[in-house]
Amino acid sequence: MPKSKSQVAVLPAPSRVLFARVGWMTYYSGPQEGDERPKGGGAYNRKNLGHEVFNFAEFGGRLFGTARAKNGRVSLTRIDTNAADAKKLDDVLIIFVARQNIVGWYRNATVYAETNPSLPISAAREMRRRIKQIKEKGFKVGGYRFETRAEDATLLPTRERKQEVPCNVKGGFGQSNICYRKNSGWMNETIQYVLNYDKANLLTSPDAEVNAEEAATMAREKAAGFQSDPAIRRLVEQHAMKEARKELGKRAFHSFEDTSATKPYDLICVREGKKFFVEVKGTQMRGSSIILTKNEVEHVKANAESCILIVVHSVRLAGKRIVGPGTPDVIENWVLSAGELTANQFLWKR
Repeated sequence: MPKSKSQVAVLPAPSRVLFARVGWMTYYSGPQEGDERPKGGGAYNRKNLGHEVFNFAEFGGRLFGTARAKNGRVSLTRIDTNAADAKKLDDVLIIFVARQNIVGWYRNATVYAETNPSLPISAAREMRRRIKQIKEKGFKVGGYRFETRAEDATLLPTRERKQEVPCNVKGGFGQSNICYRKNSGWMNETIQYVLNYDKANLLTSPDAEVNAEEAATMAREKAAGFQSDPAIRRLVEQHAMKEARKELGKRAFHSFEDTSATKPYDLICVREGKKFFVEVKGTQMRGSSIILTKNEVEHVKANAESCILIVVHSVRLAGKRIVGPGTPDVIENWVLSAGELTANQFLWKR
């Protein structure tokens, strides 16, 4: 049951708060099918691909966000009056607004007065890869204005983006994309909303955007930053099955049977007279998290000593051709309690 205003706890508000207007997206994890570019967010986005397209994309456990600021600079003294000579401020709550609604936030964030041009090399490289993959134009890898740990960020599912922010009214957000803290009723209410929020976070549960199993898988893929295309996904899955057989063959398994069409596991195989059940997952990413169905979870829990997980990760494609076979990671005696399961569909973290 939703909390009424009288039920919401009034928590101590942080002293450093910043509101940032960005274009509207679902995942903010790079351009992808159905979520190619920010909608709105200022004149820049009409012809170019705004850098906020990556505001909630995780790179090495961190998020690097931005919003276009007037004259290209954020006034740190309007966040903290003691920041006269500072080039950056830490411990800032940044609340992102799109279409006059809260879409997410960074806690404990660092805000730079001017754009920080030195993105980590690995992050810049991954941004270029994702842009090239979807073939979007008008994007240049630049710097960032905000930074935080992934664990300190929240991205709301679209159905939860209901907290309105007044804009074109006296005392509202205003025309600028950056709005500083002031003693305003809507700001205080919004900050309390953020501090009390305890529902789904797309960064930890990207499948919360949808419910169906196929849609949940697509949501996970999109949030991981690669194109969610059924044909491509099937190609990667078939490749992963071949690589799994090769790897298991090296480990003296034999008598393979493909059961992926009818059973909650993909292969049956034998070693030293004992039958084993194999779950195979293929991904273009690192594969640190995988989607499991309810039946798959129940089967693994009931047959842990006979279950094997193989994740063929880092598969590379050129169009619809496999050009990089990826790396198979094998877990024998697969025990789910060794990882973390989150409900809805089941997400197991290796």
